Amino acid sequence: MTLPNVIQLGPFSGRPAAGSEGHLYFASDTGRQYRDNGISWDDVTPPAAPATSHYVTTQAEAALPASVNLGALATGLVKITVAAGVATPSIAAAGTDYATPYAAQAAAEVLAGPATGPNAAPAFRALVASDLPVMTGDSGAGGVKGAVPAPGAGAAAAGEYLKADGAWSVPPAVFAAQNAAKVLAGPTSGAAAVPTFRALAPTDLPAMTGDSGAGGAQGAVPAPAAGTAAQGKYLKADGTWSVPPGTTPAMTGDTGAGGTGGTVPAPTAGAAAAGKYLKADGTWSVPPGSGSTPVMIGDTGTGGVAGSVPAPGAGTAAAGKFLKADGTWAVPTGGGGSTINFADAETPAGAIGGGNVNFTLAHTPNPSASLQLFKNGVLQIQGVDYTLTVAAVAFVTAPDANDTLVAFYRY
Repeated sequence: MTLPNVIQLGPFSGRPAAGSEGHLYFASDTGRQYRDNGISWDDVTPPAAPATSHYVTTQAEAALPASVNLGALATGLVKITVAAGVATPSIAAAGTDYATPYAAQAAAEVLAGPATGPNAAPAFRALVASDLPVMTGDSGAGGVKGAVPAPGAGAAAAGEYLKADGAWSVPPAVFAAQNAAKVLAGPTSGAAAVPTFRALAPTDLPAMTGDSGAGGAQGAVPAPAAGTAAQGKYLKADGTWSVPPGTTPAMTGDTGAGGTGGTVPAPTAGAAAAGKYLKADGTWSVPPGSGSTPVMIGDTGTGGVAGSVPAPGAGTAAAGKFLKADGTWAVPTGGGGSTINFADAETPAGAIGGGNVNFTLAHTPNPSASLQLFKNGVLQIQGVDYTLTVAAVAFVTAPDANDTLVAFYRY
């Protein structure tokens, strides 16, 4: 704060509003002097005219005594004229000293009223904080220059700086360390809000613009609708998910929300013999409640399919025929004149239900491939549904308590 801001000179009409205690104002048009008491201006103008005039002509008179005692000669100010080369005496009038001119002062001191407390005569002193008006920050129409406002406790540690609005605050460009792959952005949805650090969301990414004749624009791939993959669709240059020309997508079965048209899915081997039909969900299945069990498909080299035992023809039993692994009824071929024994409709020993998978035959099948093991009339596939070790049978899945097991084999 400069001296002209504490002691000001101007017309009376230009005197500023009171509020800066200790400031002085000299009205150039009226000759009056005023001091700001913090609420109003006090008139501190000395009496305008001296009551007595005295001319000091000699050094001896100037020293009579240390001051010229005017006594009853004056009731106001006394004008003293000092001749050239004569020291200036001090003057006493009505018990008050009036020195002229001001004595020499130390550097950086100003003539001002008291820094605090009641009104008092101006004196030379150093400026204090209360003499300086604080700056007014900009709130939209500009501010007013002045002293820097005092920062609060901890402002430095908080990294605060003086903002143009006059407040101490952390500049918005100073950010704390952030995790990888986070950006400063507004909310992903809803009303506007102060930006925060967060991961990018799909809504932040502009979608690609497909080519409609004049080229497109890069961007995120548009989201495919449900079932797009099953329909064999690909992203076309126009930005749509479409089936490439020259291809027919497979049908999409109904899983609750409907399916889509297309080619019939290929049935697996043996689906027809197993009595399977195309179900609405897109799978090949045996219709429930059809009242029939598909007939077994014999092994022709690549394995067979489980199913019910094919009906034996008339005279099959009398001819000593057995169900062969290829699905036909045939007389077993013997070798070396050895006796062939048959086990017919044998129930393997073992507990049914309770999670038991291990059962035992009365004899060891010979050959092991002669074993025909049925569960509820359905031929079980050796090596798939169960394993045979000597005379021990181990099922892959434990039979239920209500299941029926029947074995046919040679030994």
